[in-house]
Amino acid sequence: MGIKSIEALDDSTVKFTLCSADPAFLYKIADDSFAILDADYLNETGGDSNKISENPVGTGPYKLKEWSSSLLRVRWAHRRRAFSSSASCRTL
Repeated sequence: MGIKSIEALDDSTVKFTLCSADPAFLYKIADDSFAILDADYLNETGGDSNKISENPVGTGPYKLKEWSSSLLRVRWAHRRRAFSSSASCRTL
């Protein structure tokens, strides 16, 4: 991804310095695998993605009330074809 450095400027600001311009950078770091987590929490879980998934932490205004590993969310893209009443769907 070409990250030269990552620096915590204060308790709520992170500075990323890239090796070169990357217009897709924000899209890339929006993925869950790039979540910024508390260092103590990472040490406690050893960075194990399964442990982190089973006991998630967050920094936003909401608190997780309930979580189920068996929950599956399926979204559908629904398009109507021109001059036809039939519809085609695909799973996202």
